[in-house]
Amino acid sequence: MAQRTLGPPLFSGAEVAQKILRGGPEQDPFASDQLAPSVGEWRSPKPRVRCEDLRVRFAGREVLKGVTLDIGRNEVISVIGPSGAGKSTFLRCLNRMVEASEHCEVQGRVFLDGEDIYAPGVDAVSFRGRIGMVFPKPNPYPKSIYENVAYGLRIHGLVSCKSEESSLVELVFRQAGLWREFSRRLFAPALSLTAGEQQRLCIARALAVNPEVILMDEPCSSLDLGSGAKIEQMIDELRQAYTIVLVSHSLKSAARVSQRTAFIRQGRLVEVGPTDRMFTTPSHPLTDRFISGCSE
Repeated sequence: MAQRTLGPPLFSGAEVAQKILRGGPEQDPFASDQLAPSVGEWRSPKPRVRCEDLRVRFAGREVLKGVTLDIGRNEVISVIGPSGAGKSTFLRCLNRMVEASEHCEVQGRVFLDGEDIYAPGVDAVSFRGRIGMVFPKPNPYPKSIYENVAYGLRIHGLVSCKSEESSLVELVFRQAGLWREFSRRLFAPALSLTAGEQQRLCIARALAVNPEVILMDEPCSSLDLGSGAKIEQMIDELRQAYTIVLVSHSLKSAARVSQRTAFIRQGRLVEVGPTDRMFTTPSHPLTDRFISGCSE
């Protein structure tokens, strides 16, 4: 079994800057000459994830409209935008969970390490084991803290004996930075933990099967500020070993933890670029107006 290690924590991203550009003349928000002001930032020679003209319809209504985006290795990319913009739908396309929705139609291509995940012959259930997922509300199994991590190891055939299982459970908690906190209460009920502790346990559970990508859909939305800060610290440390795609309504949180930010509006990818630039000098007026006017 491959050794799994993490290096020292990296520094967090830039803080959200005070916007100085406001207003401007009204323009067609989706005119062809405005949609890709930074096309060169959208492509990577060897991305971890590549989306090409990704489109999603629910009962004939298009909710994602031709999203093309590269996501690099060992980076955190935040996806921001208004409610209903298609952010969570985009996230669920990356692990094919979107297909569980009724009357869903997916077009375009999504590649993970060069493999088309929607190609015929790719089993969606097996594929999802390669992608970790963290949801807005903590959802630990109603078992012990230990079992929340050990269960995934067992069902994916990653352990052959109890001693190996125990060693890997400890390794996962150490990778997640939770061993010191949880080591003396591993067999306590997971549901006895605080909401913040439960969410961090859910992140550790996602790490157990050594995923190639971790998707996080508003992981701090149901937490207090202190618990949210601990989640951000985990994300900042985990990016050294994982690619993380984060949907966030909090612009400050997105700025602190991500290297790049993508802005989605009405199902379209309006702009993507380095986070500090996106929050200070965005190229598209729609991005500027959203960042200027979005409340926390």
